[in-house]
Amino acid sequence: QFAIANLNLRAADKLMESGDAVKSIEFVNKALKGPEFTKFETYYYAAGTIFSGAFQDKAKEKELTEGLQSFVKPWEEHLDRNKEMLHMRSYLVLAQAYRNLYLATGNAKYLEDEERILGKALKLNDQVVRVYRMAGEMKFFQKKKEDGMVFFAKIYELTKDYSDIYRSAGIALIEIGEKEQGADFIKKSFRFGNFYSKEKFDLKFVFDLAGLYESMGKYDEMAKLYEETIDRYPEGLAVHPQLFASLTVVYVKLGEIDKAREINERMIQLYPNLKDKAEEFFEQMLKNNQKKK
Repeated sequence: QFAIANLNLRAADKLMESGDAVKSIEFVNKALKGPEFTKFETYYYAAGTIFSGAFQDKAKEKELTEGLQSFVKPWEEHLDRNKEMLHMRSYLVLAQAYRNLYLATGNAKYLEDEERILGKALKLNDQVVRVYRMAGEMKFFQKKKEDGMVFFAKIYELTKDYSDIYRSAGIALIEIGEKEQGADFIKKSFRFGNFYSKEKFDLKFVFDLAGLYESMGKYDEMAKLYEETIDRYPEGLAVHPQLFASLTVVYVKLGEIDKAREINERMIQLYPNLKDKAEEFFEQMLKNNQKKK
């Protein structure tokens, strides 16, 4: 029975990868009928399978939502009855499952379910940063921002890093649709957290924030962000060529062709091996820009 449960779980994963969400969930449910001692692993990995499916294909959201709904409650009851080695991680995955159900259905009851799970997680261990981060985000979804900020302040108590408060609040604001204010908070997290040091720098945060500005049509803010990042790049590290390429694109969109050309030349000076591609890309970009006019 243990082997059969494992085989069913693997089959569910492969079917989800191939895009067959309905059949995948059938195999998840078969796996959940296995012996009690396999339940923890099955619930845990089944949630991961469904999360990956939701990420891959929004069109199958209904089937995936129903799949999650079928086992989140039994999984919670299993955790209440049994103490598992990965108990905290399971609470976090289960809380995320309830969050995903809220996002898929808009039913605020699932936020109450998430809150209950996070409360159990805090009783298990009140020193885990991610629990406070999720709790703060959950409060923002419940339109209780002040309560959310209390949870984010708890993160500071654990990390002693003010940037964590601003980054967490920024992400929460973005998730509830308040992009402009969220972007401001993320930018503040750069300032308060010594972001441009070797230890703290993460280019992904820069591109994520740039993408947010782009979604709001704020190309001037994108340009400022890229310029700041290039100017303040951590000492001893080579500036990533994608920053120059992205800034070139932004200046073309803003109609500042001379600046775009200057940035493109700076990149070629630093990365002469990219000269042919950079020049070809730049000329093609100018042609495309002319066609739009």
